Amino acid sequence: MAWLSRISTGSSYFPDVLLPLLVIGIGQGIAIILMTQGGVAGVEPQDAGAASGLVNVAHQLGGSLGIAILTIAYTRASSATDPTAGFHAAFTGADVFFLIALALAVVVAVAGRRANRLAGLPAN
Repeated sequence: MAWLSRISTGSSYFPDVLLPLLVIGIGQGIAIILMTQGGVAGVEPQDAGAASGLVNVAHQLGGSLGIAILTIAYTRASSATDPTAGFHAAFTGADVFFLIALALAVVVAVAGRRANRLAGLPAN
């Protein structure tokens, strides 16, 4: 997202747009798999369907809420004098979302490893 946020009116589709979109697509594909796997880890088999459904609801709600917030940032920053200002605001907001998600992922991973260690379970 940080790479894509640097586009300007003079940017070309390749490499300025296509390459960052490929990186985002690959990253999202990997992230969805890992988030789903983590969301159903340790769930009893009879509850796996419900847990998977909750994970999917979280994905959908998070995406919808994120797009809504970024659209507001875009609208507020857009101006007639700088047509890219709204895009820069939205992409910068997405960068902030990603940094927050990274920090939360690290905190959850460290807490999980610590809990496993304290319980005498092997670290994953």
